[in-house]
Amino acid sequence: MGGKAKIEKTFLKVHCPCCGNGRLFDIGLEAKGTVRIKCPVCRNPVEIQLENCDESRQKRLTAYYRNI
Repeated sequence: MGGKAKIEKTFLKVHCPCCGNGRLFDIGLEAKGTVRIKCPVCRNPVEIQLENCDESRQKRLTAYYRNI
């Protein structure tokens, strides 16, 4: 069980800001760049900025931007 707790601290679950799909993919805390991905549930294209992403930022949803 100790290994599982360590994995959860080094990776964050990225969810879709449009539909709330619980898990698009996982990112490492040191990930950088921008990812464009299409949600398999709502099919909306989403742009996700990975830099400086941590748990508090993820909760405030400031790391996510809709692709308009």
